[in-house]
Amino acid sequence: MPARRFYRGWEIDPAAEIDERDRKGTDEHTEAVFDESGQPVRIAFYRGKKPVHFEYRTAELGRARNEHAGKHAKVPFCVVLPNSVTAGRAHFWGELTYFFPSGRGEPANHKVSLFTPGGRRHMTITRGERDEVQEIEKWRYAPDGEPAVIFQYDGDGDVIDIFDVVEGGSTPLEEAMQGTDDPDFFRHGLALPAGLAGRAPPATAELLAGGQT
Repeated sequence: MPARRFYRGWEIDPAAEIDERDRKGTDEHTEAVFDESGQPVRIAFYRGKKPVHFEYRTAELGRARNEHAGKHAKVPFCVVLPNSVTAGRAHFWGELTYFFPSGRGEPANHKVSLFTPGGRRHMTITRGERDEVQEIEKWRYAPDGEPAVIFQYDGDGDVIDIFDVVEGGSTPLEEAMQGTDDPDFFRHGLALPAGLAGRAPPATAELLAGGQT
């Protein structure tokens, strides 16, 4: 039987788990429904008593869209599909996510991320309705495995902003790349990691057909 859990704030954080009765006293809280394997399948984010966003994790895009429109038509939501495509020996593309800002109708855009086998996110590409690239984000990690620098690029791959998570502000490109063993990956948004040089990110149709790896 699916289990429901509640958390203070807008994330699934075991350290912030609260009882259902305590959520009424929070400004923001998260309600998550888990399947029998312990994976979240529906996540709702609340401001006070009002839901402001839903996230569904399912292979059934159409069903999730229809069920949401019937119950929460005015609340924005997204659907995260399990589809993934391998990329070389050390990466895979996954978490194909569709965003529905109006709570119904067609998605405004969608995104897909590049991961290592261990689940570390390297980059995320956001695409529009015609599959055109709109925005790119990349992550550089500290030795402890936590994100250290977040790189943001426009659809052409040009730098928009570079945020130093540790220092808490923007930083120049060359400074942000110091010490990395793959500077070309961060220099341009459309570049892939060295092991994938010369390849292109998969089209959305390829991801939808790829299924799970």
